[in-house]
Amino acid sequence: MRTRNGGRGPGNRTPEQVQAALERLQKKAHDLRAAEPRATNSVRHEISVYQEELLIQNEALISAQAQLEETRDRFIELYDFAPTGYLTLDQNGVVRECNLTAAAMIGKSKTALTGTSLLGLVHADYRPALMRFLKHCRSGAHTQVEEVFLIQTTDEPRYVQFLCRVRGTPATRHELFAAMIDVTDRRRLEHERAQLAEERAALASRLLSAQEDERREIARNLHDDVGQQVTALRLTFEPLLADPAATDIRPRLVHMQERLAQLDASLHLISAGLRPSALDLGMAPALRQLVNDWATASGIAASLEADDFGLGWMAPDVETQIYRILQEALTNVAKHAGASRVRVVLKRLTTAASLVIEDDGHGFDPQTVRAAKHGLGLIGMRERVQLVGGKLEVTSTARGTTVSVKIPRRAPPPPR
Repeated sequence: MRTRNGGRGPGNRTPEQVQAALERLQKKAHDLRAAEPRATNSVRHEISVYQEELLIQNEALISAQAQLEETRDRFIELYDFAPTGYLTLDQNGVVRECNLTAAAMIGKSKTALTGTSLLGLVHADYRPALMRFLKHCRSGAHTQVEEVFLIQTTDEPRYVQFLCRVRGTPATRHELFAAMIDVTDRRRLEHERAQLAEERAALASRLLSAQEDERREIARNLHDDVGQQVTALRLTFEPLLADPAATDIRPRLVHMQERLAQLDASLHLISAGLRPSALDLGMAPALRQLVNDWATASGIAASLEADDFGLGWMAPDVETQIYRILQEALTNVAKHAGASRVRVVLKRLTTAASLVIEDDGHGFDPQTVRAAKHGLGLIGMRERVQLVGGKLEVTSTARGTTVSVKIPRRAPPPPR
């Protein structure tokens, strides 16, 4: 058997060689024994350092865990006792989690409410709207969706406003987070306010109707009584003017006849203002006569552009209000605007009537006038517009004022 040293085995080495090998082995053994304590001490030191670091990290983890637990407890308290009810729903509207406020609002415990379908809590009339609401929430088309539903609670039905959005993380995007706000008292106040507004409107309508009836009666008395007497006096003066013996007093008779003619015209204007009898011929002819008579009396140039409404297109009381609104607007122009020209436009829309009055006078600030509670004419126009369900807008600058009125059509009642 050959060896690596050229075929010589251990028995072929010289004693010197063997002795040298033993010495080398002994030296290596001595070196290993000398290095072992240093390596052990180094390992022990590293282990000690690692142990200290682990202790510090463990203390930090314990502190962080305590803070997390405290934050969790605080969040649970805030979540459960928040004044707003909170629900976590699945895509079908089944309650997964809720706080104490939501449970109290619905009238069930948290345990009983968890796993309940929101559809079973909503009044039957509102269930189709709830289905659409959940569909909008699932679509994610809006970051937040709002809707009010009637909830069937253990005490009494309550109106609850829901604000819902999809949970933001990919792991929870199949969940819906909803906030609940009880708006029952607000709905009740809104209903009461609406009832009061309707009662006020009905009362104002009756008052205006009574005023119109009173004006109609006064106009009839002026025409039938005073007007007839003025006409009789004018007829009495005509033969006196033709009498040759009345030469000396003829100038005075002529003057008195002219005064009577002016009085007759004034009575006609007052009667027309008290009772818009021209409305019997239609709204456009009535407003045209009003504008022409006003222009003659005020000396201000005025024009009217009017569509043909025809008889019976609008209820008579609405036509009267439109007539009165224009009458009041023209009166305001004559009193305050200092205008030289007025343009009136009356248009027949599909479901409404539009009335616009423009003047070139010096303007005013509508908000200031309204805040100061002056301008009774503007207030009266606004009230009349509100009574017939219309809208009034006033735009005023230094170059003039524009009053725009839009009143929805209300057909006259059918004949009995």
